[in-house]
Amino acid sequence: MTRWTLPTACLITLAACASSPPAPPPAAPAATALRSGLLLDNFDRSVRPQDDLYRFVNGTWLKNTEIPADKSEYGAFTILQDRAEKNLKAIAEEAAAAGAAAGSDQQRIGDFYASYMDEARAERLGLEPLRPELARIDAIKDRRELREYLARAQVLGIDNPISLQIFPDAQRPDLNTMWVTQGGFGLPERDYYVSKQARFAEIRAAYEKHISNVFALAGRKDPAQTARRVMAFEMRLAQASWPAVKLREIAKLYNPLEIAAAEKATRGALSDADHRRLIEEALTEADLSKLTKA
Repeated sequence: MTRWTLPTACLITLAACASSPPAPPPAAPAATALRSGLLLDNFDRSVRPQDDLYRFVNGTWLKNTEIPADKSEYGAFTILQDRAEKNLKAIAEEAAAAGAAAGSDQQRIGDFYASYMDEARAERLGLEPLRPELARIDAIKDRRELREYLARAQVLGIDNPISLQIFPDAQRPDLNTMWVTQGGFGLPERDYYVSKQARFAEIRAAYEKHISNVFALAGRKDPAQTARRVMAFEMRLAQASWPAVKLREIAKLYNPLEIAAAEKATRGALSDADHRRLIEEALTEADLSKLTKA
């Protein structure tokens, strides 16, 4: 690498100045008025900020904004999500109508969207596309095969009790790591299963009825009995899982392990071929294999 000394650099600069007229100074950029990031029209000036800052900042918006009938809550992030979904819908529809080159991202997005929206074909096919997967589930005979299928379900993106995700390390945010967390609930979280409050009991009853309906649609001969078994299994999962409050204690969630130690800690639950492949693929994507591979 060339290194310039101060005298040499000065000589070069002087020579350049002597051989050409000085360049005119660059035009100053046009001044632009600064805009506030605060939506001042939403403020409620009748409220003193020291009494209730939230009402002071949002009071007028709260008074004038009606929650849409299809939503249980509404706010700035909901509006952003709605706009993003509208934009995504436009992108998917454009891709479906584009007639893009085979194999291109646009073609694949368009075909995927068109397939999803083809309700007539979906009705015609019924459960046929799911038959191979249902047969694979029916063939499970023991815990080892169950673990193998749960690994496959993770690869397919199906929720199951062992959830693998990539997140920044809790103590080194510049480093991505594989997190293994609890999962497998059909209801939002643990309290829906274990709470004795009447509203949760009603939700559990409705959920079990929903499971029964799904099994009936899938052609099971004993949908209600199967739904009871599923509900009992999820109840056991919930009882063995951490409550939401404890999951906020980040220090207790942070238990870094190398792969071999993780397999031992989970009694081999992560040692099946699909789980191992998923972990290694994720580590490769995150460039972590040299740090965490046993």
